[in-house]
Amino acid sequence: MKDEPKQVPRMKTIDEIAALTGVPKHFIRQLAIQNKIVRVMAGRKYLINLDRFIDYLNTGEEQTEDEPETISKGRIRRLN
Repeated sequence: MKDEPKQVPRMKTIDEIAALTGVPKHFIRQLAIQNKIVRVMAGRKYLINLDRFIDYLNTGEEQTEDEPETISKGRIRRLN
C-alpha cells in the first residue's frame, strides 16, 4: 500500500485571517489564547489553521448544560 501524501495545512497570521474573514483581530487573538482554535506559535506570532478556523466559525462551540450562559441579556449575572 502506498502512503497518501498529506495535505499541508494553510496557516495564516491573525492579520491575514481577519482580512480574509472580516472577523476582528482581537476576537481571533482571544480564541487563540483560549485554545479554542488550532494555532501554533512562530516566534511571537500565532499561525492559525485557516480551514479549521472556518470550520469553527461554521459550527461554533457547543455549550454544556452545566456551563452558565456567557451573555446575560443586559442584566447583571450573579457569580457563585
